[in-house]
Amino acid sequence: CPGTYWCAKEGTECVCHGEVLYAPHIFDGFNFLEVPGEYRQMASGAMRCGMGRDGQPLQDPAPWRVKHCWCTPRNVLEVLERAK
Repeated sequence: CPGTYWCAKEGTECVCHGEVLYAPHIFDGFNFLEVPGEYRQMASGAMRCGMGRDGQPLQDPAPWRVKHCWCTPRNVLEVLERAK
């Protein structure tokens, strides 16, 4: 998604005010990849990449691969919603 930026490597802190995606990658060089809903969560500040808001680990979307968190800021989400 345009406006989405890399936020953190798995296990490190991500600061995001918007939607956080947790996956090994989100772009394959040609297209943005769809990240299933269970690997997306809303954030309002700092969070540990790969952990849910409840402090529990998220389900692993790609075992044995390094994952990252990407942030789509709330204002970008609002623009995208209005464009629908």
